[in-house]
Amino acid sequence: MIRLKTLIVEAAPVNEITKDNLENAKKIVNGLVSRGFTTLEAAALAGNMSVESSVNGKWFTTSAQDRAGAYGLMQWQGDREKAIKAYAAYKGKSSTDLSLQLDFVKFELKDGYLLYPGDTSKTAKEQLIPGIPVGLVYIVNGSGKPTKPRVFTSADTEVKRFKKSIKGSVSDTTTALCTNTFRAGTPHIDRRISNATAIYNYIQKNGSSTEEQPKTKTKNDTESGNVYIVKSGDTLGGIANKNKTTVDAILKKNPGLNPDKLSIGQKIKL
Repeated sequence: MIRLKTLIVEAAPVNEITKDNLENAKKIVNGLVSRGFTTLEAAALAGNMSVESSVNGKWFTTSAQDRAGAYGLMQWQGDREKAIKAYAAYKGKSSTDLSLQLDFVKFELKDGYLLYPGDTSKTAKEQLIPGIPVGLVYIVNGSGKPTKPRVFTSADTEVKRFKKSIKGSVSDTTTALCTNTFRAGTPHIDRRISNATAIYNYIQKNGSSTEEQPKTKTKNDTESGNVYIVKSGDTLGGIANKNKTTVDAILKKNPGLNPDKLSIGQKIKL
């Protein structure tokens, strides 16, 4: 089910690590951090993405597609490409939308393609997004019917591959992610490490990717139940992750809430 892809990547431009690319990398890192990744994880992912989705020296081309058919920031291929396109259709967005692709990175690497990650009481019908290959998400029986989510078993999954890739340094994490998560046929590992290190250092000096720290609940947080107040850089997916809930659950409690038009100071019931 998990395949090694053959990726044909252009040669790295001499001036690849540019201010524009680093500024775009900052947006990627901040977007991933808001979705529950650490700065180190996000920088290592971004370093890999910078090579995967580079077109004419421009990093993070969400529509990038190689001659083998791999697609997007992470050059998803095969069942994983089917999964992101089904996810985009479910969300009603273009599969080339940057925010959508970052949401999908979390959905794939943190949630195991489950709408209710961690909830063992949900049925396959409740957990699965139509169009995502069932075998990518569930163990299937001889009749092809889903039995148990792969993340709840000893089966190989993208979630487990991601977790085992997290090391103590940006370079080691970047290398492990290249092998375990990106699985590039032509790795250009020195380029990935160089870009990831430059991104991480740039964020430390110029970024705003400080990970969200647990806060003490105040009266405002709990009035009329548990209420979250939107801050700069928040996404609905990130809010759901930080509060151990799901986007769908938040939307049910907040009729009319537009996840694409959050405003700073807006109150959301959890």
